[in-house]
Amino acid sequence: MTNICSEKLTESREFHTKLFDFSVDYDSDWFVHLISKDQKLELEILSRTSEVVPDGFQKDPQGFYLTFVVENAADVHEVAKNEGLEVLREPSDTFYGQRRLLLKDPNGSGFAKFLRFLLRGSAFSGNAFLNLSLVGIVD
Repeated sequence: MTNICSEKLTESREFHTKLFDFSVDYDSDWFVHLISKDQKLELEILSRTSEVVPDGFQKDPQGFYLTFVVENAADVHEVAKNEGLEVLREPSDTFYGQRRLLLKDPNGSGFAKFLRFLLRGSAFSGNAFLNLSLVGIVD
């Protein structure tokens, strides 16, 4: 399970439920629990200033990104445009065999990377919503 600290719980909830197969399992003024429809992935969004978040983690992060493997980055791009989300990079093929789309996170401190592996025979090829990773960005 991945946790995101946020000052924008509503925007973060909407961002993840509109772009993916997440549904809201629990929603309060300090905590949102999302779960994928197949119940294999969970994402928690916590109020950054909640007492359950240690003091040292209540500051804005330098950055982060979430990676989601999707069947078609162009479909996610279309939803993002229709929802008025900030597109950092439109879908494009990378030299290392991925089709990638970058969107700015509603918290403004990170971005979500949506990709589809293009390499034939890849273990990820054809599997929608397979992977979620959290990676820190260091200045």
